[in-house]
Amino acid sequence: MYKNNHRIRIIFAFICLALFGIILYFIYFMVSKNDFYQNEYERLSNQYLYGWTAPRGRILDVNGNVLVDNEAVSVLAYSKSSSTTVTKEVELAKKINELIEVSGDDIDEEDMRSFYLLFHREELVAMAGEEVENQYKKREITLSEYNNILKSFISSEQLSNYNEDDKRVIQIYQWMNQSYSYDIKVIKRDLSTEELAALSEHMGELTGCFITYDWERVYFYGDTLKSILGSVSSSTQGIPLDDIDYYSSDYSLNDRVGISGLEKQYDEVLKGEKAKYKINGNHSISLVSSAKRGDDIVLTIDIELQQAVDEILETEILRAKMEGNTEYYKGSYVVLSDPKTGGILAISGKNAVSNATGYSLIDASRNIFTSPMTPGSIVKGASMLVGYTTGAVQIGETIY
Repeated sequence: MYKNNHRIRIIFAFICLALFGIILYFIYFMVSKNDFYQNEYERLSNQYLYGWTAPRGRILDVNGNVLVDNEAVSVLAYSKSSSTTVTKEVELAKKINELIEVSGDDIDEEDMRSFYLLFHREELVAMAGEEVENQYKKREITLSEYNNILKSFISSEQLSNYNEDDKRVIQIYQWMNQSYSYDIKVIKRDLSTEELAALSEHMGELTGCFITYDWERVYFYGDTLKSILGSVSSSTQGIPLDDIDYYSSDYSLNDRVGISGLEKQYDEVLKGEKAKYKINGNHSISLVSSAKRGDDIVLTIDIELQQAVDEILETEILRAKMEGNTEYYKGSYVVLSDPKTGGILAISGKNAVSNATGYSLIDASRNIFTSPMTPGSIVKGASMLVGYTTGAVQIGETIY
């Protein structure tokens, strides 16, 4: 009897310890992992949408002169709600067409057929006959194939009723329906002062439309250092297909990214944080966090010195080409650095190209990095100094 009671006590104690351990385990996760699971819950229970690529950081020279910055560009944007119908959108497109300048030149016959189908589907279904409709219902043909069959019954005479004004409306309607339904669509960029005034006056009638601002990259010193500074893709270009590094990072396909030069090398620093929106039940969106501009980078380049070096190099190259026996001389390169820090103060490369009046110069600064260069005799002294310093060669030693 005593042994049985002793065993029961041991089992009971073990169960208590196990329960105590489980309770501690749950407390640990409830307290220490609370933020993690809260974020996971938010991620799984809510849908979020990110805005356009945020403005990039500036690029400055060593003296604080701004070399590259962003210029604000006005944009007419559209966000569709779940209650919006095709008829309402077409009416909205007509109102927008009255307020802004839009070209319908890109609208072709196929676009007009697709637009015609929106309002005459029943008529075209009757013309196609029950056999075609049954094929679609039985899934013998896809929706795309079914629509193509229906569009084949639209005559050229019916399409001829669309005038230039109608084509502009069709173009606006297409812009309103590009990509996902909850995405923010761009109707027009770089609005004129007159267009902004007209839109602002009638904004109450333009359901789902709003005026916002995007950006364009501005290079204040024109072509100076342009090949070194690089460039940024447009939202249409997005991420280049061959840039695998972007695909493996947290980028969207239509993000505007650095595609060459310093813009690409320091993209992680220069890129900003996109605005974050929550998608509501009716497909409307509400702002969660605003866009944040990227960080600036400061170069060791002195832009005034850079311009002076460019000017001297251009003058000397053209002067040299006027001399005889220079048919094989193509151009020259200059790298000016601070001897104390090694920082590049100016970097320039120019190539001479013959034309009808003589020679013109093209920028070839990137060749300093990408092309083989034959160093001048100045490096011989530097090579010997390294040898003496490291003990690889002794003063007065002859090496055969």
